[in-house]
Amino acid sequence: IIRSWDKTLPTDNNLFSARRSQKEFLNKNRPDTAKEPIRFLKGVSFGEAAGGKPCGIVDGEGNAEYLTAVIRELLRSTEFVDGLT
Repeated sequence: IIRSWDKTLPTDNNLFSARRSQKEFLNKNRPDTAKEPIRFLKGVSFGEAAGGKPCGIVDGEGNAEYLTAVIRELLRSTEFVDGLT
């Protein structure tokens, strides 16, 4: 058993203790925070609107579709250049 303070590397022949699992893995049953970036290669969806449709979707190519959006600071194009010309 690999306990929460152990430096033992995981193998097919050992397992994480419950406390080590709570410390390292995201929890789907209570609010949690990822301390590192998470990549979703095929996209991600958020919430559920009437009829079971997702409230927001970002596909694997970065295209986003939201039911509503609030932009608090800045909305700009990657191709826009400041200036007179």
